[in-house]
Amino acid sequence: EFLEASGPQIIKLAMSKKVNDDLKVELIGILGTIQLGDEWYDRLRNSAFMEFVSSHLGLGYVEDDLVLEAVCLIAKMAENDKCLEFIASKNFILKKLLIKFLESKLLKMVFGIFFEKSDDDEFVYQILYIVYRLLFKDLITDEILSNNRLMDYCVEALGDKNPRIRRLVNDIADLIMVFWDFKEIFINNFL
Repeated sequence: EFLEASGPQIIKLAMSKKVNDDLKVELIGILGTIQLGDEWYDRLRNSAFMEFVSSHLGLGYVEDDLVLEAVCLIAKMAENDKCLEFIASKNFILKKLLIKFLESKLLKMVFGIFFEKSDDDEFVYQILYIVYRLLFKDLITDEILSNNRLMDYCVEALGDKNPRIRRLVNDIADLIMVFWDFKEIFINNFL
């Protein structure tokens, strides 16, 4: 409860230019554990906050610890349905930069990290959790299912040595089967 009440101050401190990377890792890590509900949605719509999160997703430019904590933060925000819809939005606009993205820049960066860090269990788990939430809410489902690289990884991960990843990939596979079954029923009965 204390952390939730302190969330806005922690965000402000984490975004401060005066904070060193070690403290920033810890602050973003704390943010990745806080339930802020719709406040996360308000933050996502803030271009300065989006710029802050995006700036910590650059593999090779930012410490891996910062990238991981930023991915965990996105996974936490993905627990909120409004945030998840915003993250998945195809007309994602950063007003400050006046750029209209053809697809979600944030998700593009997250999936890039996924393929770059596919040997790191914590990165994999957090990003697969985001994929699970997107499928569960039926957001960008076709895009996920048509990503052959991601689907190949999920098939291979069914035998992963990490039980958390195996369970999550099994849950993703269950959702995928529901979508495929639904499409097959629809095509056979209505088209």
